[in-house]
Amino acid sequence: MEFTRPRGTRDFLFDEMRERKKAENILRNVFENYAYQEIKTPLFEELKLFTTKSGEEIVDQLYNFKDKSDRELTLRPEITAPVARLYLNELQKTASKPIKLYYYGSCFRYERPQKGRFRQFWQFGCELIGAKSPQGEAEVIAMCSESIEKLGIPGADVNINHLGIIRGLFKHFNIDTSTQREVMVVIDKGDKDLLKESLTGENPIIDNEELNNVLFKLIDLVGDKSIIKDIEELVAPYPESHDALNEFEELIDTLASFKMENYTLNLGVARGLDYYTGIVFEVYIPSLGAQKQVCGGGTYSLIKIFGGEEVVSTGFAFGFDRLMNAIEELATPEELPCPIDIYIAPISDDVRLKAYEITQTLRSAGIACDVDLNGKKFKKIMNHANKIKVKQVAIIGAKDLENNQITIKNMESGNQELVDLDNIVEYIKGVWTMEINFRHEINGQKVITAIAQDWKTGQILMVANMNKEALQKTVKTGKAHYWSTSRNSQWLKGESSGHTQEVKEILVDCDMDAVVLKVKQNGAACHEGYFSCFFRKLNTKNIENIKEEELETILEKVFNPDDVY
Repeated sequence: MEFTRPRGTRDFLFDEMRERKKAENILRNVFENYAYQEIKTPLFEELKLFTTKSGEEIVDQLYNFKDKSDRELTLRPEITAPVARLYLNELQKTASKPIKLYYYGSCFRYERPQKGRFRQFWQFGCELIGAKSPQGEAEVIAMCSESIEKLGIPGADVNINHLGIIRGLFKHFNIDTSTQREVMVVIDKGDKDLLKESLTGENPIIDNEELNNVLFKLIDLVGDKSIIKDIEELVAPYPESHDALNEFEELIDTLASFKMENYTLNLGVARGLDYYTGIVFEVYIPSLGAQKQVCGGGTYSLIKIFGGEEVVSTGFAFGFDRLMNAIEELATPEELPCPIDIYIAPISDDVRLKAYEITQTLRSAGIACDVDLNGKKFKKIMNHANKIKVKQVAIIGAKDLENNQITIKNMESGNQELVDLDNIVEYIKGVWTMEINFRHEINGQKVITAIAQDWKTGQILMVANMNKEALQKTVKTGKAHYWSTSRNSQWLKGESSGHTQEVKEILVDCDMDAVVLKVKQNGAACHEGYFSCFFRKLNTKNIENIKEEELETILEKVFNPDDVY
């Protein structure tokens, strides 16, 4: 009997999962920098949630079923409707607005599998609930654009429209809702020949030559903000579209404040769904061909459809699988590093238990490591270490252990060094606190400059000081500890503050005579009193871009107890 995966699904092996995880973490970092928080919804929902949103015709595309209690359920085909349901159930009466949330998860549609389209697929998206326009829309679009940029995907084109302009025309010409929906679906397909046939063929959707001519001209308007004048001239006779056009112009002005300039105004973007009420946008990567659209979003009023209050939301969702296709085809390839920092290699059976003990010590200190569990001969262990391209191997031998030592081998250079067991954590993390020159003295304490950087962006978060004790604690705990003359002496010991910085890497910069911490921000890390966070003007700079005279100014201020902020 042969077992295969279901049609339209995929298996992801180690390297591909690491690539997907890397992209996922980049998106999480961008979203969380914009103050969005993650939520999760069930993989299956009541069927009526999606038929209420999209109509009964969607059932043919769903994996729907009845459970043992005869309830109509379905695997979710998207996550926007579940988020609306979550808002009604959990947030409507308690959360203050605007609400910023994001999600990542798999969805399911019963469709014909093809390149870039699967029956199980992943979405990464966000919802901004209850924010004012145009600032809310501008921030969402800016976040979408920054996400693509941080993923390293070149050539992405953000296309923006305001559906109120077209809906204003429909209102002026008294076009009924059903006909509007039919026209918007055709426009959304992006096929101008099909639109022309639908509006001027034997059985036209709209039998109004004036409206049809305006629609043809309108959806042909694609370009930068200079086309606004063309839109104004085109809709001047139709006052029902003027408010939407004014909102469109306000959005363009606001986008500039969010430093968002790389976009295209495209009056042919329609999204094709009734609940979109205003701004809509899509992201295209032309080199992906037929699967060029990797993101869609806009402003809509979906909560009301489900019986809730009238509240406007703006959001978007990335087709995560298409993003991965774009990364694979277009982004600059980077070799994935070995997923562990060091491999533990016992030379003989009599030291295996000690090898396991050392492995656990390193893991407790936040060092990713692995150890042979199959009783392999030492030569085979080293061959395996070479194969996985690990940078260091800890060689555990009986003679070395007699002196409370092990041998650390650098697999790139071939160099080996005996290291005391008491110092292996510091050695592997690259910090020898005994050899660091704590050459500055403040209030009787020998200290060294500590510069904390965001571990992904390189942004300088703070410049502080560390004495030997604080640095040792930082190395051993993986949490940043700073020395301070602050009244809050408990803070520097990390005993009463809920704010922490997780340290991902520690570097000793001899040229700058400083310790550089690559940290993950989990909260504020500044403390009261001396030597906190002095240089907000430098927060947008990476260390590599700081001029020598600026560094001297930093060091002067850090070591001047009278210069307190």
